[in-house]
Amino acid sequence: MQASNAELSLDDVIHLQALTQELAGVFRERLEKSLQALAPLFRMRRILGSYIEGGPGETVPQAAQNLKELRELYERVAPRPFGLRTELPPLLEPPSTDIQLQLWQYTREIQVGSARRALTIFSPFRWILSYPTAYSAHTLWPLLGGTQEMDSSSLRQFVLSACMIEMLFRKRPELREIFSALRFTIETRTVPRFGDLPLLTVSAPAQTICPADNVLTHAIGLSGSPSFQEVADLHSVREMRDPLQVQIEAVLLKHKSALI
Repeated sequence: MQASNAELSLDDVIHLQALTQELAGVFRERLEKSLQALAPLFRMRRILGSYIEGGPGETVPQAAQNLKELRELYERVAPRPFGLRTELPPLLEPPSTDIQLQLWQYTREIQVGSARRALTIFSPFRWILSYPTAYSAHTLWPLLGGTQEMDSSSLRQFVLSACMIEMLFRKRPELREIFSALRFTIETRTVPRFGDLPLLTVSAPAQTICPADNVLTHAIGLSGSPSFQEVADLHSVREMRDPLQVQIEAVLLKHKSALI
């Protein structure tokens, strides 16, 4: 979540919206191409071996321990707020490696007159990484806590898939290193609406900012929508650094006496 920027005016927000969308498109296109190229690395069989049903068995030394940890994580997050039973089958279905991207969102309360109003805020330079499932974080967002009946099988698939991809990146730290080399940051986050469910996120090498309450009030008044999308932080965009360049500069600095 970005902190409010008290210096951001309504005019600034309006002028930055188109730029933010175009930058988000550039980041997302690069990320999607990388995800397609890396797809074979997202197979859960790499850490669960023969506990994934179908296909040839693979010997994974820590597969039993990994499955135990996955079951424990699922048992902890499934009951609340999802209302799911905690049992899992002996063998798990292999999720598709066609990784999906969903905009990161969170709730922010603002003061409107004498009342507090909840807004949904979207971060255009940050996405949830997920295996494809019938439900997504976005479709579940308005359903949880509501009266509409949800399909328990699809809900279980969503929760289990979130646990799986988080575990994959936790057990395979080289995946985080690959994304870091591509200038994207992998993090595990939670939001109150989804309880303790770990959501794996990927962030672009630039930040976005959200204006103060009074500017938000005017912005949603103009749009007529109870949601708002953060805008690009131009300073962070201009200051983007290549991690490899930073490493090389550190080495040069270390050996500067030899370069004189």
